[in-house]
Amino acid sequence: MKVLTLPSFSGEAMSMKGLQNRWYNSLTKQLGLDRTMFQIGQPASPITPSSLALWEYQNFIPPYSLTFDRTMGVDSFFSEYVAFAVQMSLPAGILEQDIGRELHENWLAFVAQQIPPIPENQLPALFLQWAMVYAPDKAQIGASDLSSMVLINAAQQALSPYLGPQATAPDFLGTYQQLLRTLGSSSSRSLFFNSAETSSNVSDTWTGGKDSGLVGLWSGSSVASRLSLRFGQNLVTVKAQFKAFAVVPVTPGLWYNSAMFQVAYSNQTSPPWPPNPNPNWADLFGPEGSMLRLPTSLIAVDGMQATVTSHAGYSPADQETIRSNAAKGVWPFYGPDSVVTHNSVTFDDQGIMSIMTTTQPEHPLFIGANVLSTPRYLGHIPR
Repeated sequence: MKVLTLPSFSGEAMSMKGLQNRWYNSLTKQLGLDRTMFQIGQPASPITPSSLALWEYQNFIPPYSLTFDRTMGVDSFFSEYVAFAVQMSLPAGILEQDIGRELHENWLAFVAQQIPPIPENQLPALFLQWAMVYAPDKAQIGASDLSSMVLINAAQQALSPYLGPQATAPDFLGTYQQLLRTLGSSSSRSLFFNSAETSSNVSDTWTGGKDSGLVGLWSGSSVASRLSLRFGQNLVTVKAQFKAFAVVPVTPGLWYNSAMFQVAYSNQTSPPWPPNPNPNWADLFGPEGSMLRLPTSLIAVDGMQATVTSHAGYSPADQETIRSNAAKGVWPFYGPDSVVTHNSVTFDDQGIMSIMTTTQPEHPLFIGANVLSTPRYLGHIPR
């Protein structure tokens, strides 16, 4: 059999990065994924069959990269949210300061006369109605102060069960069983990738082409290793069949308050931030902040059968090296061998390699995520 190679390229096109760019382009085109949001996730390993494992998988801050290698560590959506949410506050005297002492005393006296007592969440509307009669010029600012106090108190009360030594684990909407039902009612998908016929241009993507999550031929290997370079420089094809395909929303549970997030992001000073916050607004949302992007959904597949063929031509010694490392997980999914996932490597008499990866049905895996910058996530900038 003739060994086929890619046409001659220069620079990063002859590399694992060039191959990964082509794979990204193929995934987005054939699976209908949005290049302004999509991020490849690897390794695409089946998660433990439990809701807690699913929620842990959803609890991450995406890096600014077209590929997210989870083995490099995951920053927690929950922990970064907590870092600012527990700090938000309005000084006790802010309402009196904004509406004046006399009006404040009259307001407190009015509230004390209400039978039954007015629930806290109804105070802003009540103040607005009352102040429109007695001090119209203070109605809006007073109602705004009370709304902020109610918002912060409610958000922090909702967060309290998730803090401390007996804390509830951070949850997200949707259980593992619901995920299985969603996939069970989803359609199958298939794709065919040919590296010689796919562009490596990813300049129109949400990162402008930046991709810092790359590894080599097998999980943990270097993109600059000899075998990885040989793999990336030659013709690679992928035939993949997914029994089910679905986009799964990432929706935080009761610990999360979107209005609190809006308040913290939209106001950089005190209040609502304390005088000496730690972390401060810039630590979280500045140019080098830790909370610049958030996931909106995960791309889930089930019942995968994929065959990767490399036409590079490998020597007997290289074949043995690849076989001995394939169980770690190989490009492009990098799923390690387990009771659910199996990687089978074969070579023909020309040294052409075929890697077949299969996963058992009803063991979903995530091949990527849709990601938004924090301003887009909060609706501050248009699509």
